[in-house]
Amino acid sequence: MSIIVVKKYPDKIVLGCDSQATHWWNKQITEEPVKLVDLGDIVVGSAGFVKVTKLLHTYISQRKVTKLHDEVDILNFIKDFEKWIKDNTVGSDIKMSDNEFIFVKDDKIWTVKEGYLIEEVEHFTAIGSGYDKALMALELGHDVEETVKAVCKFDLFCSEPVKIIEKPIPAKDQHSTKKTKSTGR
Repeated sequence: MSIIVVKKYPDKIVLGCDSQATHWWNKQITEEPVKLVDLGDIVVGSAGFVKVTKLLHTYISQRKVTKLHDEVDILNFIKDFEKWIKDNTVGSDIKMSDNEFIFVKDDKIWTVKEGYLIEEVEHFTAIGSGYDKALMALELGHDVEETVKAVCKFDLFCSEPVKIIEKPIPAKDQHSTKKTKSTGR
């Protein structure tokens, strides 16, 4: 189980997660960045089965993910990933619905839950076993690191240390959004 938290600020998006890997009733603290990974153009947070998370990292690292601008793009990405899993794993029963995800690209944040429930996030959210505690802390104004630490205190399936990733929000290209006036010529 996991806690993964994301919060958008005017100039950056901050993500954080705990470091506990849980297998049935056993826990292990891991230094390996599994739950939250910065893959360059995209940051992915994943709560659920490690096998799904690692396959997703491999899938993304083999591609230049440029088209994630809306829910349709995310849906197509998920369908392509699931097809890739079927084509590249023997006898696999892996499904996207085994995990919950946070995707961050540029100034956009999406969550994916239950396989195909895709939602764009405006300000903040959390996924994983401690999400309810995290949402309360975020609502009360805590930052991402404080939020993850609080969840680690009270959720059996989450432990410190906390991992933080900050992604600057790219400046908007003013030339591309500038409207031009037609002269009728």
